[in-house]
Amino acid sequence: MKALRLNPKNVEALNNLGLIYHDIFQDTPEAINCFQKAVEISPRFTIAKLNLGFALRKFPDKYDEAAAIYKDILSYDPYESTLFGIYKRESVDIDKLILFSRLLNKNLFLYYLNEEPLKSMFSKDMVTLQNRILELETELSSKGEKLKDLTDIIETQKKVISLYEANVSNKAGGRNKRSR
Repeated sequence: MKALRLNPKNVEALNNLGLIYHDIFQDTPEAINCFQKAVEISPRFTIAKLNLGFALRKFPDKYDEAAAIYKDILSYDPYESTLFGIYKRESVDIDKLILFSRLLNKNLFLYYLNEEPLKSMFSKDMVTLQNRILELETELSSKGEKLKDLTDIIETQKKVISLYEANVSNKAGGRNKRSR
């Protein structure tokens, strides 16, 4: 606050104040106000723009505005922006990646799935899942064969029962003829 009293156009102080309102006081509208002031003063202050976009996304009617902000960042700073950094660092905030995908109407998650760091993050899981899928397919095939065997046994038992009932019926019919 002191920094803003000394210099009301201090974009870093405005951005930090916005973060305080957003993260500590849970006052998203006031945070948006701070981020917007910072962006008005310095239109290419990427961090404030990203924070503005993140704050706006809390309001469903502001998604388009947030998406426009992200697109604007990518138009002037595609490689050095924090947005790009999300995909090229060693750890990835999956929630942000999904959010950017929705807001930009592009499936960035799938695009980066074969790139580092996502590839490394998921490669062990993918191998484990592929192995589990093979195990389950084998088990399913085995169960399918057992089911076929059981179905054959049931059909055979139905035939045996049918023959037995016919035999009993024939014997009973023969006794009835004898007793007359």
